[in-house]
Amino acid sequence: MTRFRQFGAITKVEDQEDGTIKVWGVASSETRDQQGETITAAAMKAALPDYGRFPALREMHAPSAAGRVVEAEVDDHGITQICAHVVDPLAITKVRAGVYAGFSIVGKVLKRDTADRSVITALKLVEISQVDSPCNSDA
Repeated sequence: MTRFRQFGAITKVEDQEDGTIKVWGVASSETRDQQGETITAAAMKAALPDYGRFPALREMHAPSAAGRVVEAEVDDHGITQICAHVVDPLAITKVRAGVYAGFSIVGKVLKRDTADRSVITALKLVEISQVDSPCNSDA
């Protein structure tokens, strides 16, 4: 099984009364990324329930948790939209300063399209991170 990464932009930041923030954005789309791979919306939709058991939000794919993904869904356009609650003070500062521009996913490929091996049709979603640079051109 190979690993992959894909990026999507942060679209909204909302301050919370306790000093934390909620951030919304795109975690994945069916756009071909810089690694030349495409993840189907059906693959993401199927992967979300298992990921939702332990939906940690990471920073730059490091093992430290910055918060939790509190909502995740694949919309009618095949775009995976998420909302994350960021609780780590340094991560909050980086979001507010624009250092973290979006989200990036990491997963394990379980199945590829037989006609086009660059298309991922099944995956195990391993993590979602806040990151500073895109892999997906939608960003």
